[in-house]
Amino acid sequence: MLTGRVVWYQASTLEWEMAESKTHMKTSPKGFSMTELLVVIAITAIFLSIVSLNFSTRLNKSSIEDQARQMMADLNGQRLQAMQTKTSRMAVFSVHSSAVLVAYRSYTGSEQVNPTPTTGTQISGKTLKNKVYSDAALTSPWPSSNPNYLLFDATGILDSQIFPNPPVFIYIASTGTGAAVDCLAISRTRMNLGQSNGTTCVYQ
Repeated sequence: MLTGRVVWYQASTLEWEMAESKTHMKTSPKGFSMTELLVVIAITAIFLSIVSLNFSTRLNKSSIEDQARQMMADLNGQRLQAMQTKTSRMAVFSVHSSAVLVAYRSYTGSEQVNPTPTTGTQISGKTLKNKVYSDAALTSPWPSSNPNYLLFDATGILDSQIFPNPPVFIYIASTGTGAAVDCLAISRTRMNLGQSNGTTCVYQ
């Protein structure tokens, strides 16, 4: 008789636990609450904004450094061509719809006596992605604040009549990007890449 009571008690206990488990399963919340979901969305939005900002900064930094190096390569190329062909070469800067264009021109024969941005023969041209300036504070855009061209004579030397006190500095708009190179220093016979410190172009 005692054994029967024990079995009945165990069975009753098991049924009670199963019923309690079912009740708990029915009453337990499923998934995320609205508050939890909003918190996750807010954190995700903050993370994405930080990633987007960093990506944009890196993209601008890369664009400025690429432009500086490409400008130096192009200008050095014109200087070399002037030396090899014994003809004057000119880089003419102009602004069209807020974009800066650079046209490279060649001068031969009598054209070399008094080359101008409208004479000679245009051999190539490019549109610059970023604006260029003549000062480190980025307040005087090229070419409005300077003669709008750089002239290399038949020996590849920067013309002294246009810029009597070289080096000539060209700064690329780079505020806040941390670009490693964002300016050019152009002297009579040399050209260097540099980094603006807000006052001048620091180059080696």
